[in-house]
Amino acid sequence: MQSVASVWLAYRPTGSISATGTIGFLSMAPPTVSTPIAAAGHITITLLAIFGSTQGVSNSIKVPTRRPLFVQLIDDKNDLPNTIALKTNAATWSTFIPRFLSVARR
Repeated sequence: MQSVASVWLAYRPTGSISATGTIGFLSMAPPTVSTPIAAAGHITITLLAIFGSTQGVSNSIKVPTRRPLFVQLIDDKNDLPNTIALKTNAATWSTFIPRFLSVARR
C-alpha cells in the first residue's frame, strides 16, 4: 500500500509519468541491492551498520510524510485523529505480535 501511495503522490500533483517511474524505482532500489547480498550470506557488521543507518534515514523521512498523506486520503477531516491512532495502533501490533509468537514458539 505504501508503494502505491507514494507513486500516486508523485503522479497526482505533477501528472508526470517520469516522476512516477522515478519514485517507483527509487522505492525498490534498496531492496534490489541488499537482498542478493543478504541471501548470499555475506553479511558483515559493516554491512549491517550501513543497512541499519540507511533504514534509519529512510524512516526519518518516511514517517513524518505519512501524516499529510492521511489528510489527503480521508474525506471527513474530523476522522483524522482516529485515522492516525488506528495507523499507530496497527504499526505497534504488527511489531509486537511477531515477536510474541517467536518467543512463544521457544
